[in-house]
Amino acid sequence: MQPQAFPRVMTGDQYVAAVVRKYAVSTAAGSAASKAANLLVPLLKNWAGRSLLGIALSGSYAKGTAISLGTDVDIFVSVDCAQPVNQIYWSLFQYCVDHQLRPQVQNVSVGVQSNGLNVDLVPGRRQKGNTTDHTLYKRKKDTWVQTNVAQHIQFVSTSGRADEIRALKIWRERNYLDFPSFYLELTIIEALKHKRSNSPADKVLTALKYLEETFIHGGWLTQPTATT
Repeated sequence: MQPQAFPRVMTGDQYVAAVVRKYAVSTAAGSAASKAANLLVPLLKNWAGRSLLGIALSGSYAKGTAISLGTDVDIFVSVDCAQPVNQIYWSLFQYCVDHQLRPQVQNVSVGVQSNGLNVDLVPGRRQKGNTTDHTLYKRKKDTWVQTNVAQHIQFVSTSGRADEIRALKIWRERNYLDFPSFYLELTIIEALKHKRSNSPADKVLTALKYLEETFIHGGWLTQPTATT
């Protein structure tokens, strides 16, 4: 009689690593996200004209925390002009309409599709002076907000918590939770700021306990200077 073969049992660390790897997405040159962005660059350049300062990936793809379950490709379009930010926003929306991109109005972005992916176009007007701060239009409240996209990207991408953030984003999507990505990223960084463990499972568990025991009772976040 042949000995019974038992299925291989993963450790907690192996399981977390496998799940993160399963839903990881690439942002390298030639990736789907890169192609989606590149297809839109000529259109965005034509829209912005001489006011254009730069076009770059932002959001989760730029920070290295994107997952395949529910991450749109964010493209930040920096402009320098005197127009009010609401006019900048609606100008971009109308330009996308005129070019048959079937745009969707969102809060601070204009949603389109490119290369089979959902892409959020975020127009921002750079503030005066030697700064990378920008002003965005918040459509839902018909107001504006100051932000610093470059600072946000640096803060998250250099935190050393990309895998833990991706793991918690997967948990969020699997549980159908409404938790904005940037605030989730800040929460995980705060939860693990004193954690020295090398165990992925231990760090994910620590983050979940923080959400349960501290965050829901008014736990504070360490944020970059500018606000979203």
